[in-house]
Amino acid sequence: MKITRALRIGSRINQATTGSVLFVVDGKLTQDNPNFFWDDTNNRLGLGTATPASKLQINNYSSTDIGLIVKAASGQSSNLQEWHNSAGNPLSVITSQGLLKNTSTYALDTGTMSMIELSPTAIPTGSANFYFYRGGTTISSGTDHYGNIATMRFELTKSGGGLSQNVLFVNEEYIHTGSGQTSYLYGHKMYINRIGDGLIDNTYGTHFELVNSNTTNKFTNVYGNYVKSPNNSSGVIDNFYSFYSEDVISATNAYSIYTNAGDIKLMSSGSDKLGIYGATPVIQHSSTGETVGFTAGVGTAVNDDSTFTGNIGTTAYTISDIIKALKNIGLIAQ
Repeated sequence: MKITRALRIGSRINQATTGSVLFVVDGKLTQDNPNFFWDDTNNRLGLGTATPASKLQINNYSSTDIGLIVKAASGQSSNLQEWHNSAGNPLSVITSQGLLKNTSTYALDTGTMSMIELSPTAIPTGSANFYFYRGGTTISSGTDHYGNIATMRFELTKSGGGLSQNVLFVNEEYIHTGSGQTSYLYGHKMYINRIGDGLIDNTYGTHFELVNSNTTNKFTNVYGNYVKSPNNSSGVIDNFYSFYSEDVISATNAYSIYTNAGDIKLMSSGSDKLGIYGATPVIQHSSTGETVGFTAGVGTAVNDDSTFTGNIGTTAYTISDIIKALKNIGLIAQ
């Protein structure tokens, strides 16, 4: 006589290993404890491991294995994935288009909030690409905001020895265009629209601050802004501006370039051209003996030791002083 006993909660299953999740193969119950494991003590599921360290841990065995696939339905409109806080509110989501989107509503004045934060312990040799997209953010009115609000912030620290050649780029952008016409192409554009009556103490299009915490070694070259002219042998560029400023109005003081410390150097060789007040840029003047354009006046004769103040200030200069000054700043060749 054959006795059949139905399985129920609490039934003993001979030869079953603790933690195994049972499944059926060829009509028979079986197990694969090292690869399909339930940690009942910590309520964790392991796929590819019998020692899961999180609620779900997936270990790949092959370099060609894919750990997890989330496949959208036809016409998918809801998010593919969501991460919630303890109250069940979404923090970050993967949209139906596969974009990572931060939906957090944490107040900015209560700490630091990063839309995406990368903190790798090491930078591998070779190249790495990080593509970042961020949508618009509105800061509610009636709230004080302290600290820093950055659309994009990258912080990179290199310690120890080793050569870093063309590696340490805090922000690097490549823009590739096709054969179609591009009316405006901005490597970097910042648009500030002041719509309220609040006071803005300082506004910087670009703020560059260098701090040297190492007093032993020095920086060889430091560029606050570096622009390299492209190869224009085919003549495809009508106008190339390393720096361009226009329409600065209604300002107490409007400076296109302003410095209150350090030296200013323009041009690197006499073949570079300079033009001021709309004049056509020319190379450094080096010819001598120019006599055309001279008109003798009827005033006091000028000697080699005659001095001039220009009717500004009290310091008087000779013509030789003026020539020397023009040569010292490189406006005319020595």
